[in-house]
This record gives sequence, C-alpha cells and structure tokens, in this order.
Amino acid sequence: MKTNLKRMKKVTGRLGEVIAEGFEVQVTQGQKVDSVRLRFADVTSVAEKLQHKKTSPWVWVLAGVGGAVLVLVIVGAVIATHGPI
Repeated sequence: MKTNLKRMKKVTGRLGEVIAEGFEVQVTQGQKVDSVRLRFADVTSVAEKLQHKKTSPWVWVLAGVGGAVLVLVIVGAVIATHGPI
C-alpha cells in the first residue's frame, strides 16, 4: 500500500494493525522490517500498490507466431473450400 501524508511525505509498505486512531504500515529496509504508526488525521490518501510483472519478449514473439499461423490456417481453409481465386 502507498500512503500520502499531510507533511508531503510518502510511506510505502504492507498494511499492519488497524486501530481506532490509525494504522501501521510495515516498511522494509533490506532484511529489516519496521512498523510505522500513522494517525488517520495525518493521512491524505491511501492507495493499493499494484505489482506489475513485465511481460517477457518471448511471450510477444509466440503471440505473433500464433497469430500468423492462425491467418495461414484460415486462408488455407478458404482456398480449400472455394478453390483458387
């Protein structure tokens, strides 16, 4: 999760304990995990941090080859049923 604070500071980490006054964000630095307590009054926004994995170039190559094969199969089927143009 990613939080923006009123003091123009950003805190990024995992959501920890939630209490009536605020919540904890678990922040990692190397192998160490620290908990930062934030008050709801100090937070301007909270957003889910999405993790996007980059698509491998091989996936795009295989998709292109698959599309080309599909077009050839369709053209071959049309020629086989209707004869040459």
